[in-house]
Amino acid sequence: SLSWCHSWLGSDTVNITKIPATRTYDKDDVEKFNNVNLLNPAERFAIESTPGKFHTFYKRHWIEESRVTHIQKAMRREVWEIDGLSHRDSVTDPQVMHMIRSALRKATENGKMVAQMRMKSLMQTKEEIERSGA
Repeated sequence: SLSWCHSWLGSDTVNITKIPATRTYDKDDVEKFNNVNLLNPAERFAIESTPGKFHTFYKRHWIEESRVTHIQKAMRREVWEIDGLSHRDSVTDPQVMHMIRSALRKATENGKMVAQMRMKSLMQTKEEIERSGA
């Protein structure tokens, strides 16, 4: 699975969250690692050495500039590794479906917020142009 992370996330550092692969767990059981270089064996070992089964989430964030508009935007890519479930069973597992719904809800909320910020910026630009008489 780490080879897929390299393919999907590239060679930059990633943030990793591991949660126990059980129906219930305490917040203290969640492990977080920031700015991990997956190509570094020592950093990888520290993450993989935890005993037990965990769902592992690899996240990479970066800024990318549009080739057309030259506007920078925040980008995010995630790889989810779900332990103890076959690929077929993962789409019917309640915990996995909860995580997918939560991720989609966050993405929708972020998209709305970005759209509102862009609209506000466009309105301010329009007002400035109108005030300048151009």
